[in-house]
Amino acid sequence: MRTFILTAVTAASAIATSLTMADAAARHVVPTESYVQEFAQFQPSAWFANADPRLSQIESQLNQAERTINADPRHGQMTASEAQELRQQDRLIRNTALDDIRRNRGQISDLGYEYLLGRVSGLDQAIQMDAQRG
Repeated sequence: MRTFILTAVTAASAIATSLTMADAAARHVVPTESYVQEFAQFQPSAWFANADPRLSQIESQLNQAERTINADPRHGQMTASEAQELRQQDRLIRNTALDDIRRNRGQISDLGYEYLLGRVSGLDQAIQMDAQRG
């Protein structure tokens, strides 16, 4: 009798679990590519880049630096830890730019622009130094 009850309970829980998982899988909606593209315009950096051409310039320089950072470890020109440090500097520069824009109603201030250009230049120099050492 105990074996029968144990078997019945095990079977009932297995059926309930599989039904619950099937129901959850049926309700799970994966966003399509068009959905992602539709909301890409609401990313802060994309909107601000369109609003301020100076940010576009800084962002294009940072994108170039990011491509170099991503390529150099694959070519053996820098270590993974050096690349990680440089990516962190890149993120700090981007966040600084967005903070400056938020404070100045959608525009980068003159002082902030000069500061950001200096930071990007410093990042480029750090990339070159790490690539030469590697």
